Amino acid sequence: MLKHGMILLCFVILILCHWVSSQGCFDVWNQCAMIKQFRQCSSFQSICRRTCGGCPTNSPTNTGRDCIDDPRSNCVLQLRYGQCIFPHVKKVCPKSCGACGGSGGGGTPAPGWSRWSDWKTCSKQCNGGSQSRSRTCSMPGQCFGPTVNSRACNQQACNGGGCTDNPHYNCYLQKLSNQCKNLLIKRECASSCGVCGGAQHTMTGGGGHTPTWSQWSTWRTCSKQCNGGTQSRSRTCSRPGQCSGSSMDSRNCNQQACNGGGCRDNPRSRCSDLRARGNCIHASVKITCPVSCGTCGATWDTWTKWTQCNKPCGTGQQSRTRTCRVSERCVGDSQQSRECNKQRCKTGSWSACSVTCGHGIEKRLNALTGVYETRPCTRNGECATVSCPYGQEQRFKNPSQCCTKTSSFGNWCDRPTESIHQYSRRIIGGDDSTRGEFPWMAFFRALGYCGGAVISKKYILTAAHCVQSDSGRRVDQFTVDLGFVDRRNNYNKQTASVIKSIVHPGYQFPKNDIAILQLKNDLVYSNYVRPICLPKGERVPYDSTCIALGWGISANGVIQPSNILQNVDVKVFDPDVCIHEYSTANPQYLRFLKTKPGVLCAGDLFDKKDSCSGDSGGPLACQRRDTCGWFVAGVVSFGPKKCAYKGIPAAYTSVVAYENWINSVTR
Repeated sequence: MLKHGMILLCFVILILCHWVSSQGCFDVWNQCAMIKQFRQCSSFQSICRRTCGGCPTNSPTNTGRDCIDDPRSNCVLQLRYGQCIFPHVKKVCPKSCGACGGSGGGGTPAPGWSRWSDWKTCSKQCNGGSQSRSRTCSMPGQCFGPTVNSRACNQQACNGGGCTDNPHYNCYLQKLSNQCKNLLIKRECASSCGVCGGAQHTMTGGGGHTPTWSQWSTWRTCSKQCNGGTQSRSRTCSRPGQCSGSSMDSRNCNQQACNGGGCRDNPRSRCSDLRARGNCIHASVKITCPVSCGTCGATWDTWTKWTQCNKPCGTGQQSRTRTCRVSERCVGDSQQSRECNKQRCKTGSWSACSVTCGHGIEKRLNALTGVYETRPCTRNGECATVSCPYGQEQRFKNPSQCCTKTSSFGNWCDRPTESIHQYSRRIIGGDDSTRGEFPWMAFFRALGYCGGAVISKKYILTAAHCVQSDSGRRVDQFTVDLGFVDRRNNYNKQTASVIKSIVHPGYQFPKNDIAILQLKNDLVYSNYVRPICLPKGERVPYDSTCIALGWGISANGVIQPSNILQNVDVKVFDPDVCIHEYSTANPQYLRFLKTKPGVLCAGDLFDKKDSCSGDSGGPLACQRRDTCGWFVAGVVSFGPKKCAYKGIPAAYTSVVAYENWINSVTR
């Protein structure tokens, strides 16, 4: 009886082994790891095919009948939760993850994928190089697997070990006629052109120093969290321009679909704990825990155009920015910079005066420093006064030009205010404002006395350094006073509570010195409290006259702020004026100003007119080009060490440079 039982057991095992070999490459016994540990694979290879190495090796990927999923791996669930991006999941779930038939350009492509492209040219002629190929996905977010594949090539040794010239190309003559720059000649005449090993020898003496590539840098952060992004890496040549191949490489990444189609937390990452500990600020956590960190669908808008180079020669800088569609949740930098105008400088002559009448500036290039020198100029005396037709009036402090009056029935920020007097004196030494003249002004005390500008019923614009210290401490809860002129008189005053201070994410004084105050309750608009318009993309022309406002100190040496709101008329200058003047007046800001960031330069080169301590955060109000309406062009940021120093303007944060950020925060 026992003999018949053993025969039956052997017959069952034989049938099972035949079924396993015909179905796929996986283990059917959960003790295979122990079998391999005790070196018994020779006896159990048929039921421990994967662990004991019994899988066929004639194909690098799963094809045909061997392309099946491991029944123990719950592959349908792995596919649903976007886990096919991990190599170990693709290995056990080749069919569900679309990894079948992906090894050759002639095989059947995986669902959604195109066929593999031809292999690119090997990166080296000998001593081991690499080559790559790629494929594209026709259904973004639904393809799984890599878009780029690479392999080793040209493993033969150089210099006599396989790196030879093609005898049909007369390589000696090609070298003498400087044809080695041609990629075809480089490949066919590797020895003569000195590219054995992947880099081109210099053509002096016996070959000289061989230029070589550095190691590839690490891959940069993917441009998107889902729905397909790109990432890049770079390398440098020891002799620029003499190495063959590209210095940049890119690949696709994060192909899973967003919002329910792959945007899920990695179940192994304990995302709720990471979020509770505040780790969502790290890029790696944002990627592995998109739901918990709220980064699903957080993508960047397109880059803005590069700014004007801050130097005409001698190597300057220019920058560009982009905005995250989900505020502060995108991975990557919001600003990029690059060098420009690298040619050497030559000292130039003084330019013509920047105005046709009145006061302006002249400038010339200093070849030694690479920046412009500036000086004030006067041309044709004072500008002639003109008489304006019906419906128009003279521009502020410019009687030679007229502008169209704004309507009293338009938007609150466009309505005319009480008449702004044409001949103000200075904040230092003081000209008092009247009630209703500047209804957008706000006054508060957080880290110090500061001003602000009402931009809506719920938000006030100010400077970041008013609410956040250099150490990062931020003040969130305080009150703001509005609708008044005299701090000793509560007539028409409104007091509003601030519940949150929203500081620009890139703030580091003086860079990005701008913030928004969010109010607890809506303001009540009146003739004494109402908003000032944002620029709506409008930039202030140089030599325009604007108004700076504040309750700051009205004389040097005075500690307390002014009791009555002060105003001063200032001119907007070319940024080169501030760069030139601050080289001696306040050198600590010179390096920042040379980058020409989002800063306005405004003041008076002929008189002592300036904003001062306590005016920080207050608005620089300018008139529009086509109407007499006012808009907030700048926010008081910093100035010379001594207020109202003759001939040295102050620096204001340019609001138009941050308008996209303001709109994203306040909408």
